[in-house]
Amino acid sequence: MNSMLWGEGRVAYIEIQHGPYLVMPPEQAVDNGERANNVHAANLVWLDASTNRLIEIPSRVAPADGPRVSYLWGDPQGEQASGALVELPAGYTSTLTSTGSSLRIVVIKGDIRLHASGAPGHESLGPGSFVGSSNAGGAGITGSTSTSTVLYVRSDAPVEVVATPAM
Repeated sequence: MNSMLWGEGRVAYIEIQHGPYLVMPPEQAVDNGERANNVHAANLVWLDASTNRLIEIPSRVAPADGPRVSYLWGDPQGEQASGALVELPAGYTSTLTSTGSSLRIVVIKGDIRLHASGAPGHESLGPGSFVGSSNAGGAGITGSTSTSTVLYVRSDAPVEVVATPAM
């Protein structure tokens, strides 16, 4: 089950992989050690193409001017689940690909146009929108032309970002 919650200036993405999750009486409550992952923007470490081999940009683009990734949890280089924020500069067209069995994307900031593989046209998505895939593949995304776009990306294999700026 996936759920999105909206508040004024806030987005919460809740992902439940196994269930059922029922509220138990206090005498039956257990602590399995899982904790919420709350992140403040000032605590993020952003990596660009100069420090991240999973970001590919044209040679004419300076790495600092291209997309950036901030890894939040898991092992992003391994074949297990991980989560990251991906920031696309204004006007970039990007493809996010993964060889894993699932790829989930939530728009956190900005607007995107999603280009489905083999399908004509595109789908416009704003903050809080969710896109998911249950097989290896990718998503073609064009970000807003006026502001950067931030996406939450979850996959069970490394995610490659191939980006091209607008001409």
